[in-house]
Amino acid sequence: ADVAVIAHHRRGMFSDMGRPDDASMAEMLQAFRPWVRSAIARGVYGGLLAEHEGEVVAGLGLMFQDYAPRIGDVGCAKGYILNVY
Repeated sequence: ADVAVIAHHRRGMFSDMGRPDDASMAEMLQAFRPWVRSAIARGVYGGLLAEHEGEVVAGLGLMFQDYAPRIGDVGCAKGYILNVY
């Protein structure tokens, strides 16, 4: 169920930024749904969904990426905010 909500928010995010809801949007969403389902299962995508009176009203998606240790930053995981709606 979360995948459908996340995809709906992604469509809304792009639409609100002025992208047309056309064939390219449909193509992206068709590819995004299985990608995000797999990313959640692999633990490389997570997020928060905010509810009000039982309805999801907002969400944030976060992708966890591996990075090589650097001078001054030896942590290997970084977060990348992917969706906000």
